[in-house]
Amino acid sequence: MPMVSVQKLLRLAKQQQCALGCMSVYNLESIQGVLAAAELESTPVILSIGNEAICHAGLHALGCAAISAAQQATVPVAVHLNHGHSLDRILEALDLGLNSVMFDGSNLSFSENLIHTRRAAQLAHEVDAAVEGELGPICGPIFGAEDKDVTHLAEMFATETKVDLLAFSIPKGGLKNLDIIYELKQRLKTPLVIHGASQLGTKGTAILSSMGIDKINFHSEIKQALGSGLQDIEKNRSMPVEVLSTIRQAVTRVACKKLSSLRYSEHTMPAL
Repeated sequence: MPMVSVQKLLRLAKQQQCALGCMSVYNLESIQGVLAAAELESTPVILSIGNEAICHAGLHALGCAAISAAQQATVPVAVHLNHGHSLDRILEALDLGLNSVMFDGSNLSFSENLIHTRRAAQLAHEVDAAVEGELGPICGPIFGAEDKDVTHLAEMFATETKVDLLAFSIPKGGLKNLDIIYELKQRLKTPLVIHGASQLGTKGTAILSSMGIDKINFHSEIKQALGSGLQDIEKNRSMPVEVLSTIRQAVTRVACKKLSSLRYSEHTMPAL
């Protein structure tokens, strides 16, 4: 089927009572592994291409492979540029046909981030693509506006940039207080995204999903699955073609587990 807009994927995920899973991909095997998991779980998914993968395979090669695979999938799929740090990269992804992009200006001051993200949103919306912006750590402080309330800054940022999704990262020490999520969900209409949820484990992502976080990114877990696939190969001295199959299967196992954890109807856990 054709690629599906992120907005529609979010609606479909909500109908299934789950957050939308966004999975990092690095090569053909990880693309196929994630899509196999989504088909097994009968759930929509986003294939996410980040800077590490671009350095490895190039945006054009990996983007074309992801788009082609998404169009052949039996579940709804979008292809996303993750953590784009320049407008040139955003344009490159849009020209290639990715239907979702993220401008990550969280390393800029709040005012600079707002200006560049607003321009990225304009570029994406011209070709009917979704755009995601990021403010930084969900508990703050936000660079360049350290004395301001995070929820107030989030409202201002979402309104002035017109992003389709607004992302926050989990601090390295973890998320100790869930009140900020309740506040953001109450005050913002823009769908919320969490990066760095691997720190919280399967239980933590389930809680975030049950609290109404709309999209959760998985990055470290897919990399670890690739590594475990390679370890299996070394143990079993597999032939080259079997190597690729082993890696793909390892990614599918991990992606199935993560996608399943996002179904909040199955979880009633009040605290991390």
